[in-house]
Amino acid sequence: MKTRGYNIETEGIGKQLETMLADFQPISLDDLGDGLLRKRFDIKFVVPQNTLLHLVPALANDFNILNIDGRRQFHYSTQYFDTYDYKFYYKHHNGVQNRKKIRYRTYLDSGISFLEIKHKINGSFIKKTRIPIPIIDKEFCDESVDFIQTGVGLSAGALVPKLMTKFQRITLQHKSKDEKITIDRNVYFKNTVKDYSLSSLAVIEVKQSRKDSTSGIIKLLRETGNTHPISFSKYCIGLAITDEKVKYNNFKRTLLYLNKISGELNEL
Repeated sequence: MKTRGYNIETEGIGKQLETMLADFQPISLDDLGDGLLRKRFDIKFVVPQNTLLHLVPALANDFNILNIDGRRQFHYSTQYFDTYDYKFYYKHHNGVQNRKKIRYRTYLDSGISFLEIKHKINGSFIKKTRIPIPIIDKEFCDESVDFIQTGVGLSAGALVPKLMTKFQRITLQHKSKDEKITIDRNVYFKNTVKDYSLSSLAVIEVKQSRKDSTSGIIKLLRETGNTHPISFSKYCIGLAITDEKVKYNNFKRTLLYLNKISGELNEL
């Protein structure tokens, strides 16, 4: 498989998006809140990045945009942990409805980090818990050890880093509905052996307090003619692409779709 570095930018799209995002009314982190982000229903779509050039302007009337110190696109880094035998990965791969993931998440623009447990319940409802971490380290601090034991019933010593991801995120909040949208671009995966960047794709996640398939954003996505809801886990897809040790039979449909709209995974 080809190796690609993180700093690949789809030519011209980033600058065009910056211009379009200036049309959105800005909101702060306090205005945004994160209650819905931590307890929600998710619907995901993966689209070519150039689709955003048609989609984003159509959202400006109904959505506000997160703005921090003049920035409207933010850089994230996430380190996922799993057991040596990939317990969390295979729960997702095998379709277990009640499953968890453990990760460090760092907001690179501010340097703030959290240890998070993301819990998916009944296959669709998301609950996220987290604690702030002052320094990212391979050794878990005492508070982290207790958090992991309580949250997943495992000792911290049973976990090892499996995959790191980086991406750029745009966060939108509906002006009148309890709905948020995140748009992740230039998603990059790296394990100890390989790295790979889905440089031409964007992951759109619609986060709702109640599942609503008639949402305006979903209608807009359908109008593009190439979008349907898709099961897409950065951790699982990243491992399927970069880690030759894992089976990925149940993710082939997603991988084939990604290849169809991008042509980037034809070496899998």
